[in-house]
Amino acid sequence: MTERENLLHVLKRTGEAKWAPIMADCMLGIVPTPIKDRPTPNGVDGYDWFGCHWTFDHDIQGYAQTPGHPLPLTDLSKWREQIKFPDLDAIDWEAGAKKDLENFDRENKALHIFTDSGAYERFFQLYGMAETFVALIEEPELCLEIMDALADFRIKFYEKIATHYKPDTVFVMDDLGSSNGPLISMEMYREFIKPFDKKIIKSIHDNDIYVMYHSCGCMEDFIEDLIEIGADIIQPFQGGINNQEKAQEAFGDRVIFCRGLNNLVHLSSATEEALRKEMRRVLDLFWPKKNLIVQTLSYYPDNIPILLDEAHKYNAELLSR
Repeated sequence: MTERENLLHVLKRTGEAKWAPIMADCMLGIVPTPIKDRPTPNGVDGYDWFGCHWTFDHDIQGYAQTPGHPLPLTDLSKWREQIKFPDLDAIDWEAGAKKDLENFDRENKALHIFTDSGAYERFFQLYGMAETFVALIEEPELCLEIMDALADFRIKFYEKIATHYKPDTVFVMDDLGSSNGPLISMEMYREFIKPFDKKIIKSIHDNDIYVMYHSCGCMEDFIEDLIEIGADIIQPFQGGINNQEKAQEAFGDRVIFCRGLNNLVHLSSATEEALRKEMRRVLDLFWPKKNLIVQTLSYYPDNIPILLDEAHKYNAELLSR
């Protein structure tokens, strides 16, 4: 069985996976060259394709919007004029895919496409987070119009990805949680975010692609809704701030979790013992239902080989039984 075949058994919930799939082993994860959700080339400050300005943080190897920089959307009533949607038809997707997938071994590895900024996140990137929260209360009709337009853009965007890259999985990203609970009430989520994520995910499923839904923070309250709208995988579902045991018991037969590590461990200068213990904890919790994809991401490069080694040791034990 190849790494890709083993992963597909997890994605299809056949129960026949022989080991816990590790993203570094079973997937090629890429940000397609034509995508400009963040400045390109990666690692530099600059504008994305909507005109939002970003600053690269070298400590966490990621972007944050530049504080105090002018935002593209200043007047909700003029959103049709002020939001400049990228022309997806003008992009040479075929050339991008040819470059990005050169020498890719599709038989042995799955293709995973990373994308940023779902419709909800793009809204507040364009308008400001505090301003968006106020607008959801004061101008709900305009907000729904904007969310609908942003969702339609994402649908067309994913159709281009499906046609030219033919991935197995794609990343759908809308951060919903803070460190201790939802960033938005469940009522407002169900009115302003859920319907649009639902139609985006449906369009992805229509192209036979699995959805990895990314939401940082404490987001366990959203799991039932995310399953309802079609999320196949929930990532990163951090330990320590989410009740993972309760979620696994309630939803482990209906959704796959990815990563699950406690940020205070794997995103810190933790001891080797602590890292190995945390990786083993996650595997012991989720793998009995075979609903885990292992991810060994860390801002501390020295942590990654330790986490990876422990996951490999666990899989060796599975294969020896």
